[in-house]
Amino acid sequence: MRSTQRRISREIAGARISVLFSLCLDKATGDMETARKYVKLIRKISTHYKVRIPNSMKPHICKKCNTVMIPGKSAIVRIVSSNRYVAYRCSSCGWEFHRHY
Repeated sequence: MRSTQRRISREIAGARISVLFSLCLDKATGDMETARKYVKLIRKISTHYKVRIPNSMKPHICKKCNTVMIPGKSAIVRIVSSNRYVAYRCSSCGWEFHRHY
């Protein structure tokens, strides 16, 4: 019984994370503070319910300042072909995320 309740709560948390992320992307073009609050809420939900943030969302969230990193607006994206990775750098704090390809 208890394991089914955990599974259901984790499914709901995953759905809530995806909805919050889509809202966050919508708000990031205009109101950055609201988008930052959504990211903080995403992190709280994922830690409370032990749900991982999907890999498709990770390059778009800054770990240091909780900013939504949109290429060209709040993030700088560059390709390092010698080491075969894409580097995402946050414009507000300078934190860098590498994604190998």
